[in-house]
Amino acid sequence: MKPKLFTITIQLVIINALLILGTCSMAADSKVTIDHRVIEKDDKPHVQLKIEYPYIKGNSAFNKLVKEDIVDQCFFQGDYLEEDFRSESVTDEEPCPMEYCHELYLKYQIHYQKDGIVSIEFDGYAWSEGSLHGFPWTTVVNYDLKRNKKVVLSDIYRLDKLAAISNEKLKSWGCTLSPVEPVTSDFSNWNLTEKGLKITWGVYHLGGYPCGSPLVFISHDELEGATVVR
Repeated sequence: MKPKLFTITIQLVIINALLILGTCSMAADSKVTIDHRVIEKDDKPHVQLKIEYPYIKGNSAFNKLVKEDIVDQCFFQGDYLEEDFRSESVTDEEPCPMEYCHELYLKYQIHYQKDGIVSIEFDGYAWSEGSLHGFPWTTVVNYDLKRNKKVVLSDIYRLDKLAAISNEKLKSWGCTLSPVEPVTSDFSNWNLTEKGLKITWGVYHLGGYPCGSPLVFISHDELEGATVVR
């Protein structure tokens, strides 16, 4: 086996061993069916709302996590959202110079689904009339479907190594950013992918609004030496 392929194979073996402790309840190559659900609200004038989220039939723990940590939190991504989208304050009589004065969107992407592990990225956007600009955000769910629990990044990779790699890569972002620190709060949005690891920082986390949402992709080769060994 070639050294490069050997390195990637070893990393995947370690990750799977850390994430899938215990007796497997399904074949290694089987996949749980993840359904697509949508919440759309158009019963109030000038409000545009569309929330897309995953749902797994028969897995109440996963569905509860997505509802409470992702879907419900959409309404708190700005001081105005709870009132604008859940109250009866928006009426036909309310002045609104545009077709929509309040917008809220959420979509998701499944980056990884293998051996009972699913890694999902959620991207949202909220805007309300009078705001200087909209508010985009990213959040994630990394979940072990066999053990019904969240996957913790620091159980897989050393945060000090990830911080060093991330800071080097972010030098080319084209914006002045604060350094990434090896703490959990600086690695709240991460996704496993077939090619390695994706890490995203929200607007304002590392820099001002013009800096957007910085992100890095770290390949399996680059993750060599960062894996937690127990």
